[in-house]
Amino acid sequence: MTQSLSKDITFFQKTVDNAYSKWDKNKKWDKKEFFNHLTFQEKLAVSLAGLNYEVQNGGFEQWIQNVYAAIHLNFLLETFKINGCLGNLKKMYDILCLVDFEIRRKNLLEENRECATDAEYDEVWEKLDIYDNQYYAINNEKLLYEINTLIQNI
Repeated sequence: MTQSLSKDITFFQKTVDNAYSKWDKNKKWDKKEFFNHLTFQEKLAVSLAGLNYEVQNGGFEQWIQNVYAAIHLNFLLETFKINGCLGNLKKMYDILCLVDFEIRRKNLLEENRECATDAEYDEVWEKLDIYDNQYYAINNEKLLYEINTLIQNI
């Protein structure tokens, strides 16, 4: 997960790196156990880093299919709701609310598979593609700076 980042977001990256070093020492943990052993600040950093990495590399579909959404989405939504957010973080929060709706819709379709149509599933993935594009439109450098500031001040 380590990548070359500007000095403006080093606290964020160090928090992510420190969190993942815990996992390196506890290889038996799955993703959820790892997340549950983190401090609040580390959870926020890991959730946002994972979201950004997964969506930038494969869209929300990848984030969902790699099980990160199941672990991190509610945590992120609650954190932003309680602490508030502005700027690019607010844009990201708004997109996450829409993604949450589509995930819930997909889950309902899966629960009622015998009644669901392929077109309904396709519509979910098409909406997620739209949200991918909205996420990509956010200035990533500014978003990472805002994430760094949030994590430092939480």
